[in-house]
Amino acid sequence: MSAYSAPQHHLERYEKQVEELVETHRTGNSEAIALICKHLPRLERAAEEAIRQTGISLEEAQQVVARANYFEDWNWLRAISTLDFDLLARLSDREIQLFLRHLDLKDMTLGIKGIEGGAGTKKLLNNLSSRMRIEKEQEVAELTGVGRDECEERREAILKHLMSLAHEGKITWPDGDGVVETRENPPYAPRLVELAGLPLEEMSVDELAEMFAEMATRMQDEGTLSLGGLEDQIASPFVKEGLQLVVDGIDGAQDFLKTRAQFSLVGPVAVRRIMIVEGLMGVLWGDSPRMMHHKLSPFYQREMEAVDIVAVTASELAARLHRTPVERMAFAEVDAFFTDLAGVWRREKVDGLQLLIAATNCPLLRCGLEMICADVDRHEFIEKIEELKAKELGRIEKQYDIVIAGIRAIWDGKTPEETADIVRKVAT
Repeated sequence: MSAYSAPQHHLERYEKQVEELVETHRTGNSEAIALICKHLPRLERAAEEAIRQTGISLEEAQQVVARANYFEDWNWLRAISTLDFDLLARLSDREIQLFLRHLDLKDMTLGIKGIEGGAGTKKLLNNLSSRMRIEKEQEVAELTGVGRDECEERREAILKHLMSLAHEGKITWPDGDGVVETRENPPYAPRLVELAGLPLEEMSVDELAEMFAEMATRMQDEGTLSLGGLEDQIASPFVKEGLQLVVDGIDGAQDFLKTRAQFSLVGPVAVRRIMIVEGLMGVLWGDSPRMMHHKLSPFYQREMEAVDIVAVTASELAARLHRTPVERMAFAEVDAFFTDLAGVWRREKVDGLQLLIAATNCPLLRCGLEMICADVDRHEFIEKIEELKAKELGRIEKQYDIVIAGIRAIWDGKTPEETADIVRKVAT
């Protein structure tokens, strides 16, 4: 009875399964008995011998076959088996994009193989981002070694899922004939464009909540793909990547973003903050420029490299901070900054540090320099600077967590109000 273990496609084949089930039940086949017991409610508690002696009607056999093939009932099976894949062309773009978010893209690749020129296929491809459309067309072109039956089975699975979404009220079942044409998207709301253009580190929780709520509104009204044009206006690379994943229909976007944040973003930020703390303590301890380099180079160099120590002034260091804030410097630049700062402290003392305090917006660097100028106790210095470092890292991690939550809310199709609430809850 292995024919019942996986979905098949043509209605004729299902009807043949019904005939086989009736016949094998009549002969007492144990697999047929087990299948009937599992999928026919009136006999699910009956003993095997009782099922053998009990007749089943054609309608009951149809019901068993339908459920064995993962359909709700025979009517659903028959409806799916007789549907035309081009039915998809009668859905709106917004509905297709919602449908694509629930669709396994591997099923799509197999499903459109052999019918690349069909209206249903074109409707699906036209509602992918340009990146994903090119990738999908290439996948289909390179797909070999699959039979027609397997492709038709995937098309049936796609249509079955479409019917399920319609049954749940998430989309409107397409009526009538013809193709629903793609319409031009309206311009973005000015407030959304304004918020998208803000650097992530400068955004408040309220601004982040508002931005993601605006995105949710746009997707609700115009569909997922309508957010694609916003990518070029987003200032934050992290937010931009998250939105690209949503527009491309990449399931697991949340996990990808978490990995990016943990290893590529927060990790280097943490190392940079540790280097700043080590550099400040080196200044407090009175380390020489060469000793400072010895302390900081292991953070980014596999082995010690010789460095020429050239005296610079506090004014030159301040100008360097204006060009590149210390929190955005590469590791080697942080090393060079504190190596030079060690010399400035020896030569210019408090006056030199005051110039740097005025030149930096980094709370960690400013606080450390101010405490050095105030000649605070070393234990107090370490306690405060470590506390501030932990606070800064926590704030940065929270920003990324908020973005991930906002992207997930959009992917899940949350309302604007729900999206804003989710963002604010993560921020607390």
